[in-house]
Amino acid sequence: PDGGSSTYADDGSATHYFASEFLQGREHTDVTINGKVYVCDDERGDRVQGYVDDVRRRAAGGYLFVERFVDLSHTLGEDQGGTADAVIALLSRRMAIVEDLKDGSGEKVYASYQGEPNPQLALYALGALPELELFGEIDNVQLVIYQPKLNPIDEFEISVEALREF
Repeated sequence: PDGGSSTYADDGSATHYFASEFLQGREHTDVTINGKVYVCDDERGDRVQGYVDDVRRRAAGGYLFVERFVDLSHTLGEDQGGTADAVIALLSRRMAIVEDLKDGSGEKVYASYQGEPNPQLALYALGALPELELFGEIDNVQLVIYQPKLNPIDEFEISVEALREF
């Protein structure tokens, strides 16, 4: 896989790669990004496993989509979209969950800011809803940031109606 233009971005891409592979039952020990080999050592493995365990716990009894491309054309214009780390449909609770792994240790990222949803997660949720609603009705969306280096989990729940207004 090709990562971003910095060592930090590439390191984050490696962590995301390992997380995606672990969630799909494939455990790789290294990956090459932009010519550099990144290893899933014990420290990175612990962070990745924590995220994987959290996603699987949330997805129990539901539908899990890993590294899911979400079409944002209806919101941002033609040919716009992004890749959500984990998207879950929990039909028994009429809920969708969008969980994002942040592996950096710089600035803390939150699922909401002053009562408003994290814009990136809100867009991913809006992009995922049309597909998730094919499984059944969704009333609420839980946005989750998993940032293991800085107080791992932040959550924000919002109604689909409020999300669409946002």
